[in-house]
Amino acid sequence: MRAVPLLFLLLATWLLGGCAAPPVKKEITIPTFNIAETTRIKKTIYLDSAKEYYRAYLALAPNHASRPDALRRLADMKLEATEKRLAEIEEQSEHGDREALKREQNSTASYDEAIALYEELLTAYPHYPLNDLVLYQLARVYDLNGEQERSLAALDRLAENYRDSRYFDEAQFRRGEAFFLRQRYSEAEAAYGAILPLGQLSPYYQKALYKHGWSLYKLERYDDAIASFVRLLDLNLFDQETALMLSDSSLADPAAQKLLDDAFLAIKLSFAYQKGASSISRYFAQHGQRPYEFKIYQLVGDFFLQQERVNDAADVYDTFIKLYPDHIHAPIFQAKIADVYQDARFTNLHIDAKRAFVTQYDIDSTYWNMRNRSVRSRILPELRASAESLARHYHAEFQRNRSSNAFDEALSWYRLYLRNFPYGPASAAINFLMAELLSENGEQMAAIEAYHKTAYDYGEHDKAAEAGYGALLIYKALASTFGEISQREWAENYVEQALHFSKNFPYDKRIPAILTDTAEKLFELNDYPQAVATAQMLLELGSDTDATLRRTAWTVIAHSQFELAQYPEAEASYQNALALFADNHALRGEITERIAASIYKQGEKARRQGDMHTAIAHFSRIAQITPKSALLATAIYDAAAAHIVLKEWPQAIDLLQTFRNNFPGHALQKDVTGKLAVVYMESGKLLEAAVEFESMIAAAGQKIEKEAVWLTAELYDKAARADSAVAVYKRYLDYFPHPLGQAMEARQRIATYYKKGGSNIGNYHFWLREMIAANEQADMERTERTQYLAANAALELAAPAYDDFISVALIRPLQENLRRKKQLMKVALDAYAKAASYNVAEVSTVATFHIAEAYNSFGRSLMESERPTGLNDEELEQYDFLLEEQAYPFEEKSIETHERNVLQTMFGIYDAWIKKSYQALTKLLPARYDKPEKSALYFSAIN
Repeated sequence: MRAVPLLFLLLATWLLGGCAAPPVKKEITIPTFNIAETTRIKKTIYLDSAKEYYRAYLALAPNHASRPDALRRLADMKLEATEKRLAEIEEQSEHGDREALKREQNSTASYDEAIALYEELLTAYPHYPLNDLVLYQLARVYDLNGEQERSLAALDRLAENYRDSRYFDEAQFRRGEAFFLRQRYSEAEAAYGAILPLGQLSPYYQKALYKHGWSLYKLERYDDAIASFVRLLDLNLFDQETALMLSDSSLADPAAQKLLDDAFLAIKLSFAYQKGASSISRYFAQHGQRPYEFKIYQLVGDFFLQQERVNDAADVYDTFIKLYPDHIHAPIFQAKIADVYQDARFTNLHIDAKRAFVTQYDIDSTYWNMRNRSVRSRILPELRASAESLARHYHAEFQRNRSSNAFDEALSWYRLYLRNFPYGPASAAINFLMAELLSENGEQMAAIEAYHKTAYDYGEHDKAAEAGYGALLIYKALASTFGEISQREWAENYVEQALHFSKNFPYDKRIPAILTDTAEKLFELNDYPQAVATAQMLLELGSDTDATLRRTAWTVIAHSQFELAQYPEAEASYQNALALFADNHALRGEITERIAASIYKQGEKARRQGDMHTAIAHFSRIAQITPKSALLATAIYDAAAAHIVLKEWPQAIDLLQTFRNNFPGHALQKDVTGKLAVVYMESGKLLEAAVEFESMIAAAGQKIEKEAVWLTAELYDKAARADSAVAVYKRYLDYFPHPLGQAMEARQRIATYYKKGGSNIGNYHFWLREMIAANEQADMERTERTQYLAANAALELAAPAYDDFISVALIRPLQENLRRKKQLMKVALDAYAKAASYNVAEVSTVATFHIAEAYNSFGRSLMESERPTGLNDEELEQYDFLLEEQAYPFEEKSIETHERNVLQTMFGIYDAWIKKSYQALTKLLPARYDKPEKSALYFSAIN
């Protein structure tokens, strides 16, 4: 008896759990109803035994308050179990006997039990709070069971009785879909319309709008249909940017794009089936403008065009333009109008449309000025084509009837085209047509200008020569109509035009004979190529031409070739001209100089190209062909310079000496000395080179260059002229005490010369001290090199002091010699300490060794000093003991200093002086240093 309440409690718990998780709705795919995509209640998989508990509960508690929930849950589980079994059968059918499984499916899987339970619940409990959910499930299970009419009836009950249900909008949408498929459009429109008040709160809102519009369209309620589609478009094309994007590309979502495309299609057809343009304008005047309005005008117009309703299409485009003249698509529609009329061969209307396009969207128009480059680039091709079409149309009309109005129109459109597109692809041809139009109307001056522009302002094109010759023909025809003065001015213009024509079209056989008189003018205008060409044309007339004219022609050719750097040709042309001059002609000298200049220029060109042998040959030809030329001196000098480049020293020396002897006052004489100095130096004549350099130094005065002074000293040095070298190095120090580095090198060399001489050791020591002083005074200019030189100088100066110290023996008078030896030791120690203070490794090791040896030597000298006379053995022993005590500190100091020198090996420094220190230590401290293992360790440290 206690099982009932326990079961009841358990089932109640399950029921409450089921009620706590309401189903989630999903959208269906439009436009057709697809049950596979129906929103389903979230399922919970129960154990098979759960159904048995529910059955037991229903049997044991027929009147309990939870019975409706139990019925609903049991029905849900029945539905779930059936769907699960059907899914398993479907999966098995992919791997087994499809027919056998199909029979099993029909025999075992049925929705009847779920339907019966839902119907029982609705009948027994008409006021059950979740009956909207029950009806929703019932409609779904009927649909799954293939009973669409009963499914629709369940949806009808849900929609009618549960307007506040969360399933209301989906139920209405399913009803609408069912009615639409059955072509019951009025009922479909009502069902879809019931969703619209919910707005964006319903996930079915946009699809409902879409199908609502199509339902109204099917009912031929076009304005109402348009309203629904417009509402749909408003949601998606809410601004101008989005609307314009739609005209250039598609949306990323194909389904959304299809939705919008269908909406536009319905709107297009709705307006087309009414009154076209007037219906569109009326509708948006009543309901407000839209950013995508242009798209509708475009679609309707294109639709009419497909149906060959030309005027209706043009009317649609034109209506939009009048309403929105500044819209970005207005020019596109205007171009469409022109194309429509052209295709229909409505010539006058086509011309009017073209005129309207150019007038409204010209480069000077308000529309043009308010648009960016992208929009302008779209308009530009049509502007160009329209202006050309209009000009050609009126030109043809003028040729037919000579109408002044047609002439004015044609000229106006030609000029507008050229103003807007001055250098476009067709501008030359348009300018040529305008020139012909002007000529045909008798406006010859204007025609000449137009022909001239066509011929010479557009580069190469097929009308260029014809236009240029056309201008010449008009010039020739008009020449006789002017008076004497005017004719002369007109002839000048004609000649200029003829020359211009000749320059641009040199192979045109229509060039007149006046080219003969214009060669000199071309040269004066610096038009050298054309001057040559014109003069050559003169010469080609034959030998019968006047000799003076031929001489002038050759002269113009030679001058022009010279200016064009065609120097071999210029030389030959000058020779031809010279042959035509009389021997006593005043211009022969000038022509001769031009020949020399042409030869010299050839030499210069060869030199620039690095061909020095050819350059020398040309420079040498001047002496042979024009020996009296003013260029001879320069030619000899440049030939010498070329020999220098080729390192042909004897030839260079010979020519430079010739120049020096033959042209003493020439401006280049100052450079000859320098070149001779270099040539002598390179040829090994160092003394001669040094003499030349010293001459340069003397001539330079305050402008002397330190490199030249240094080089001079080095040359004397290499020539074994030590005295001269020293003198120049000293002069270098007088002129250039800075920078320190080079000045120190000069002092070093001077000191070296004195050291090698050996006759004046005082001068040697003087320059060593100069090096040390200069380095100390230099401060910021000091370098490692100057420190090195100063250190070596200090080391050299320390050696004599050390030798003086060593030379003093401790003999009687003992006190005096001891005092003197101490003084000399201090001098030596100070000298070596100064040398070491530069921290130059190879100097500091020497200095440190000598310092240590000085201490050792002094200690040893004490021990070896002469003993006083008159001492007995005991006194002598005591005296020796006292000497040992005096000598010991010096020996210790020596050991310490040698060890300090040896320790430099730890820093990677090792040389002969460190080795000597080590050897000294083996004698001073044999117990420590005179061992093989110690020696091995020491040399290991060195390595």
